Amino acid sequence: MAGSTAGQLEEFWKELLDLPAVEPDDSFLGLGGNSLSAIMVANRVELFFGFRPSLELLLSSTFRELVEWCDRQQV
Repeated sequence: MAGSTAGQLEEFWKELLDLPAVEPDDSFLGLGGNSLSAIMVANRVELFFGFRPSLELLLSSTFRELVEWCDRQQV
């Protein structure tokens, strides 16, 4: 998974939320995320991938949904 969209996003979430792992159906809020940490994830996604997810997307979707959204942006 290293280098993949999911792998990179998982690293962002794990680092910012201080987690050992992230599962596909985990939600950002459910894992302890908040609006400030969502802004930090959005900033990292923008720097790494070149596009920025909305805070609404980060705060209301599962990890899998965010990965799928990011994959669609790269097409």
